[in-house]
Order: sequence, then C-alpha cells, then structure tokens
Amino acid sequence: MKNILVRSLSGLVFVAMILLPLFFSKDIAQVIFFLFLLLSSIEFFKLTKRLNNVSISWEFATSLLVLSYALIASIFMHILPEKLLFFLPILVFLFFLVEIFRKKENPILNIAVFTFGWFYLIVPFSIISLMIVNDYNKFPFMVGMLLLIWTNDTFAFLVGKFFGKHKMISHISPKKTWEGTIGGFVFSFVVAYFIGEIIDPEHRLLWILSPVIISPTAVLGDLLESLLKRNAEVKDSGNLIPGHGGILDRLDAMILTVPFFFTWLLFYMYL
Repeated sequence: MKNILVRSLSGLVFVAMILLPLFFSKDIAQVIFFLFLLLSSIEFFKLTKRLNNVSISWEFATSLLVLSYALIASIFMHILPEKLLFFLPILVFLFFLVEIFRKKENPILNIAVFTFGWFYLIVPFSIISLMIVNDYNKFPFMVGMLLLIWTNDTFAFLVGKFFGKHKMISHISPKKTWEGTIGGFVFSFVVAYFIGEIIDPEHRLLWILSPVIISPTAVLGDLLESLLKRNAEVKDSGNLIPGHGGILDRLDAMILTVPFFFTWLLFYMYL
C-alpha cells in the first residue's frame, strides 16, 4: 500500500506539472519538455553504456542531442530563422566524425546506437514542441493525447494485475498480459468517448478513433524501452520519480505514440 501511495502521489505531481502549463503557459510547457528531453537523453545514453561492445560518451551524445532539440524548438518558436535548420545535419555528423578519432573497437556500432537514440528522442520531442506552438484549440490536442496514453497505461496495469493470465511478450516484459492490453484499450476508448462528447465535441471523430492509434503504439513504446532495459540488465532507466523509476520509464509510451498521433491529427485536420 505504501508503494502504491508513493506511486500515486508522484504520478499526480508529474501529471500536473505537464498538464497545467499546456493550458496556461506555452513557454513554461516548452521549458518542461526541454528538461524532459535533457533527462531522457542522459538516461538513454547511460543505459547504452551498459550494452555489450558499446562505448559512447553520454555527456557528448547528450550535448549533441540537446543542441539539436534546442535548434529545432527555437525555430518552431520563431526565435531563430528557419535557415538555421541546415545546421542540424552538422550536429549529427559531428558525432560520426569524432568516432573516427576516438580509437574505440566498434565505432560503427557506437554510431548506430547514437543515431537510434537521436531519432528515438528528437523526433517525438520536436513534434511536441511544434504541437505546443500551434495548438490553439480550446482543449489542447496534447492534453487529450496524454490523457489517453495515461489511461491506457494505468488500466493496462490494473487489469493485468488483477485479471491477467496470458503473457504477451514474456521475454521482454514478463508482467505484460493480453488482458491488460485489452483493458487499457477499452478504458482509453471510454475516456476518448467522454472527451469527444463532453469536452471537445468539435473534434468528436478525432477523439473516438484516437485509441485505435494510441493504445497499440503506447504498448509498443513501453515494450521498446523494456527491450532496452533488458539488454542493459536494469529494472528502471533511473530513480528520479519515486515509485516509477526514471523519466524514460514515464515517457516511454508517449515517445512512440507522438509521431503516430500527430500523423493522425494532420490527416484529420487537413485531408
């Protein structure tokens, strides 16, 4: 019970820290997600140091990734001109060039892991920055997406804990069950229906169909991070959030879901 209470309280603080700025201050929301990107990068590259035959300087890799995001977000926020976006490939290739002179045993493997980490984090966080800047809907699309992700995660955990019998992918995530996955989808649909009917009826169809996109990608995002942790032989990506682990442990579902939801949002709004 004590662990559940700690997990619930820290979860509520985490949720409030994200949702409130999305309603009241886009600048604060950008700063918060910048901090999440920084912490996620540190956790990711520290995890990769535990992988066999991988030798990456987490400080250097994190610096390049954070600079890349800062450049992209600043352009989206109209702080910097769009022309500077051409510097982005230079930041990425800078890591490649450094590997030439580091004299490590597996430079190509290091480059591959860095490139994966760069796309894994930069793409969703850049989309988030763009959504925050351009979201003028009275009920922010980011808020609806996050609520559905968290609903899916919460009820997948609860249904799986009390009713789960059939393992989903036990060699990656031993506790994840098909019953939990189905439960997460069902409750996500209930929340999506409520959002579409009561909170944002102007975009009813968007929300009612969103669980079809969000639930599967949220589960896959969780499995992808679990795969990384299993290869690194750790239980959590960090210990920053009491009862939850690290930032990556809290954002893993969101990271994979964001690009798919954003594509669905564009399709709904403009096609």
